[in-house]
Amino acid sequence: MRFKYGLLLLGFLVYGSAMTASAAGWFDSLKQAGKMSVYGGLQGGIDSLQVQRDVSILTVVGSGSSVHTTASYEDGANGGVIGGFLGLQYRLRHNISLAVEGDANYDDAETNLSVINPNGASGSVTLSEQVKHGYGISFIPSIVLSQLMRTAAHVAAFARIGYTRGNFDVTNSLKAAPTSDQGFTGDVSEGVNGLTLGLGVNIPLHHHFSARFEYDYTAYASFSKTTSVFDPKGSVTRTFDTHFHPRTNEVLLGVYYKIPLSTF
Repeated sequence: MRFKYGLLLLGFLVYGSAMTASAAGWFDSLKQAGKMSVYGGLQGGIDSLQVQRDVSILTVVGSGSSVHTTASYEDGANGGVIGGFLGLQYRLRHNISLAVEGDANYDDAETNLSVINPNGASGSVTLSEQVKHGYGISFIPSIVLSQLMRTAAHVAAFARIGYTRGNFDVTNSLKAAPTSDQGFTGDVSEGVNGLTLGLGVNIPLHHHFSARFEYDYTAYASFSKTTSVFDPKGSVTRTFDTHFHPRTNEVLLGVYYKIPLSTF
């Protein structure tokens, strides 16, 4: 029995080695054919952060009556974004390519909103959200437009679809009543997953250098934060439960350096 298991394990090892060697040979052939390139660069631009907030407010007086109110608020803010990217591109045909790219960015767009309890209830909350930084990975198909436009410059149009992980800083400053000193301020850093879609163009500059201009839209998953405070003057407890639905629109300009893998 042990002998049979030993033969089976040996067979798996031989098969795995053969597959690894085959994959390495295929990858090396692509390198030598000049079909694979690696690139990296820097980018910066403008980011528009939009946040919809669904606020639920529960007011409890002592141990007796309670009032539940809801409201929805939306606003936005613009900020700057700067970051870098690194990618691997494979040329499928003479004018069509597919790239896998990773990127990391820092952002300073921040929204602020002060909310008075709706329906006449007392109390207020100030909401502040900022998308601090993010990273992601994308698939980027592209096509060289010179083949279609009969131009000499190898300008390429591309699309982007990818995953983004954004880090949001959220601050809730809550008062039990507008004239009360009783309050609570809470800060939380929330990592949120998002789907990014984009369109852009690549423009050759000089030798291995190129520039690109693109627009990206990212829709993030919703997240929530709950804050509550007790006002001893009226024995009132108020709880704000806020659901955030953020999304961003970015216009980016980047410069990058690309070389074939056959160079290495």
